[in-house]
Amino acid sequence: MTTPSDGPPAPVPVLVVLPDGQELTARLWARRETPRGWLYEVGLPTYHNTADGDVQAAEYRVWVRAPEHVRPVDGISYDAVPTERLPPPSAVRKVLGSVVERHAHIRSDARATAAL
Repeated sequence: MTTPSDGPPAPVPVLVVLPDGQELTARLWARRETPRGWLYEVGLPTYHNTADGDVQAAEYRVWVRAPEHVRPVDGISYDAVPTERLPPPSAVRKVLGSVVERHAHIRSDARATAAL
């Protein structure tokens, strides 16, 4: 499921946590829910060289994990950011999921008992 949009998305500021712990203000373009959690498409400010040797401002886009690599900016609304959610699980998946969880719990109990 994707949130509706009235036109091209307008990115909003978001803080990105770099691998060394620095925080950098980037632009948030989209959010996507995955089975492993949320990913945010961010645009990081950078420079690139032109064919004629000039330097121009540019943007490097990358998907990062949320909330590990992003932080909200105070006072900014993220309601209009294009958001892709996973479809809700089917009734069959819900039942099978609970059966698998119960089976794993029973196996875990059996191992614990065998270790005694």
